[in-house]
Amino acid sequence: MNYRIKKIFFLVLLYSPLLALKPLQLSDHKDYLAIRKHPYMRAFLDTIAYAEGNLNPYGYWSRYPGTSFTSFKDHPRIRQCAPYNGQPLCSTAAGRYMFVVKTWDNLVPVIQATNFSPLNQDKGAIQLIYQAGALGDVVQGRFYRAIYKLNKIWATLPGAPFGQPTKTESELRKIYDQRLRFYLSRKKF
Repeated sequence: MNYRIKKIFFLVLLYSPLLALKPLQLSDHKDYLAIRKHPYMRAFLDTIAYAEGNLNPYGYWSRYPGTSFTSFKDHPRIRQCAPYNGQPLCSTAAGRYMFVVKTWDNLVPVIQATNFSPLNQDKGAIQLIYQAGALGDVVQGRFYRAIYKLNKIWATLPGAPFGQPTKTESELRKIYDQRLRFYLSRKKF
């Protein structure tokens, strides 16, 4: 484990109860890169992407409802509707983690994003995980605790209150375990 990951992991363990009190203040861009490399974080990000229908090579370019966009210059900011249970379900969701415009606009100054690149999408997801008080759960492998802290952010997670289709705990746990085994087998993080 490199120094930045050890530092972040130690701070998460030490300050876990306090983490949800204010926005994450990582000291610089390199801290986001370090936590992004942690195998438990990688596996969890992949699990969210899977739940949102984007665990594929084109996930970062995805837009609701199953379409795509062509530029990472900014969030695409396009509202589209699709039928769901006989009613239109409309959203501006885009990217690997299906950020809606309002959420993305709130994240931009916090993560200092200058575009909607894959790296910034990952940073945004990590920030949301942190703000929900789930960062410690994610990096310590407490999968179910993290899922239930985040289901008010990602509508496809079990128990989400949004009335949209959700994935099951067992389905997500299977993906998480597969991805975690993959990242742990790489032995380089």
